[in-house]
Amino acid sequence: MNSSPAHRNESRRSHDVSILSDGIALRARLHTPPGASALVVLLEDGVPEEALARALAAAGFATLRVDPAQHTSDFQDADALAATDRRCARICDVLCWTGTRAELAGRPVVLVATGANGAAAVIETARRPDLVRALALVDSTPTGAGPWLNRLRAPVLAANRVAEPDGIGRWLAEQLVRHEEAPRLQPGAASATHPSCTRSARPGSRPLRQAGRLGFFDQE
Repeated sequence: MNSSPAHRNESRRSHDVSILSDGIALRARLHTPPGASALVVLLEDGVPEEALARALAAAGFATLRVDPAQHTSDFQDADALAATDRRCARICDVLCWTGTRAELAGRPVVLVATGANGAAAVIETARRPDLVRALALVDSTPTGAGPWLNRLRAPVLAANRVAEPDGIGRWLAEQLVRHEEAPRLQPGAASATHPSCTRSARPGSRPLRQAGRLGFFDQE
């Protein structure tokens, strides 16, 4: 067993956490390096995104890796709309949980969605313009999120696996620089009035005033 100081420090910075959502305990992995500029909530889809998480951490981000559909039995008999609603509810609870963590206080939030998480990530980003700074869709098509795309206030990046993960990290870092007045998480903020704890049942139930921008990352 490696018991070096560096290894012990790394273990303290990375640890498993449990997030309660609709009576289920979602397993997640939280990495909080010193001086992290923001929190990336990395939404996985059945495949651990270890390489992408390492690249984001190297770019100076804290990361929270979680698969909203890790309890697959809840999604097997659901149609596309119901499945998206369930993913939205779980992403909402994950965002709400981050507001209770003192080590995440003062850090803006960005979402990185992979696989089938695209539509739910778009919806939750549009619903929470005061919380989510930016969104990156990695090999993820937001099918079913149509009405919400024009309501996004945060910049959105569409990337694929051909693009190097470092490029995604650079793009997210650029968005943080461009939006210096973005909201910050406060410890203990999760409550009935916290924006990330307010669920909307269907697209269109919470109108937003400003359209967003859709960007694309192309490998050079």
